[in-house]
Amino acid sequence: MLSRNWRCAGGELDLVVLDAVGRLRFVEVRARTGTGFGTPAESVTGKKLHRFREAALQWLAANPAGMRQVCFDVVGVDLSDPDRPRLELFEDVM
Repeated sequence: MLSRNWRCAGGELDLVVLDAVGRLRFVEVRARTGTGFGTPAESVTGKKLHRFREAALQWLAANPAGMRQVCFDVVGVDLSDPDRPRLELFEDVM
């Protein structure tokens, strides 16, 4: 993990990680205790994706490491059943 809960003027990045093949992955984590207002992943709106991208650009400017493939992922955490949380991974959402 390269960063966790990284904050900047453009927003916040939940996780910044390098995957097994060296791709830089920016990860938005969304949790919900129920689906009355949609799934956790459905709470990631177009506006949120824009802020996500802007924060990633600021992270890249603050952490220059040469050219890498960059990916944007969303992890939805469904906490409807606290004894059995359910995770959904959505890779390359933009």
